[in-house]
Amino acid sequence: MSLIIYFFTYIHIISSRTSDAGEKMSDKTASLLDELTKERDAVNTRRAQLPEEYQAQSATIGLALSGGGIRSATFCLGVVRALAKNKLLIHFDYLSTVSGGGYLGGMLGRLYQKNKDPVAVQDALARDDTILLAWLRNNGRYLIPAGMRDTSLGIAQILRSFVAALFLVTLLCIAIAGIAISVNLALQGPLDLRLALLPAAKQQWLMTLAVPLAFSAWMAITYWLTLSKWPFLLDLTVGFILTVAAAAGIYFMMCQYAEQTDFNDSLFVTGTLGLINIIAIALAIGCPGKNVAQFRQRLTLALTRSLTLALAVLLLWLIYCGGWALYLRFHSSLLIVPPTVVAGVKIIWELRPLKLLATSLANKSPVVFVSLLQLANILGFVIMIFSLLTVCAAEIDFLLCKAHTLNISQTMLAWLPAMLTLGIAGLFALFCYGKILIPFLNLSSLHNLYRSRLERAWLSVANYGGGKNKRFTDNPLDSKPSGKLNDNH
Repeated sequence: MSLIIYFFTYIHIISSRTSDAGEKMSDKTASLLDELTKERDAVNTRRAQLPEEYQAQSATIGLALSGGGIRSATFCLGVVRALAKNKLLIHFDYLSTVSGGGYLGGMLGRLYQKNKDPVAVQDALARDDTILLAWLRNNGRYLIPAGMRDTSLGIAQILRSFVAALFLVTLLCIAIAGIAISVNLALQGPLDLRLALLPAAKQQWLMTLAVPLAFSAWMAITYWLTLSKWPFLLDLTVGFILTVAAAAGIYFMMCQYAEQTDFNDSLFVTGTLGLINIIAIALAIGCPGKNVAQFRQRLTLALTRSLTLALAVLLLWLIYCGGWALYLRFHSSLLIVPPTVVAGVKIIWELRPLKLLATSLANKSPVVFVSLLQLANILGFVIMIFSLLTVCAAEIDFLLCKAHTLNISQTMLAWLPAMLTLGIAGLFALFCYGKILIPFLNLSSLHNLYRSRLERAWLSVANYGGGKNKRFTDNPLDSKPSGKLNDNH
């Protein structure tokens, strides 16, 4: 009896679901039919405004304009004009555009919206002497400014974007330099600030560098110890031998390159790291988990992070030493000289005559052009390096020479670089969390400048006649008057 009840209940559920699905499908079908009816009515309304010879067309036709930037827009313009010359453009009922084709599609839409006679639009597009074509020839090259006003607008936007980019780069340099100074102060220990700001001994930096390098070596050792199912004691013995060898190698490196070596401290650090690693290897080999492949992937990820940390320590060392050398060489306002000189070289490189020279050389030898591009990229990296070293030197100069005028304690001064770094990190975190940084970077680019030029060239063709913001005094589809076409025509 229960089986019968269950069977009929199941049939009822299935039938109700089928009925609901059928009703939903019926609603979607009805909605689609309504949309098709509206589209068909719109097509019939458009065709009713055409001459009688164009109304007999039964099938609907669409024109798709592909993307590809300004080149695609220019190509699509040629296709549309060819269709207009052959009296075929007026037959299309639908227009689909993407990317560069959208420039031309937007222009066509505005032309048809402003000019109510579609035949007149087709005939004007077929002619070669219209104001529209002259306007596109003069303003279609959006990378080149058209006139003094356009040049001044471009300079203003470039300066605004430069200041925004300089603001972000300066904050980043202050944060990185603050980390380098804080690490050096920590390595120097509780000394007078003037002594603590001296570059720490090589041994101290090498001791710091030895920690991630040791863990990197031991992550690699552990990876190879999981290669096969060796006996546990043999694994542990091999791990112990390799660990001692790695510790001895690191200690030898410190003794070889450090100016003064404290035997007890060095031995304590390497011995402690070795003991920690032996315990880690024992635990890893004894309890590798159910998935050895996943365990190896984690070891590889840990190795990557350890090497990244070692590289970061090395870079911080080089940044502080470079900043200290720059501080000794240039004091106060002279600190800005090195990056300014390099930036000046970069700006000179960006001048148009040099660009034209590079283009002419590229036509003769592509290898020369590649070399010049690489040189420009190298100059950009050099500017960044000099900027970072200059900011580091400026922070050192402030802590040593300028801070005493503010009557700040040495303890507060010692913590100032770290506090600046934490503040900047919090600011960037706030920007990222609030989704502000990416829009800020987009607004700081030249995207809006070039977009406004493209909009002016392709979409302003309907701004004529009366009105405050008119672009043309006459219809752009009219014949171009004699003389040069200016921006206000």
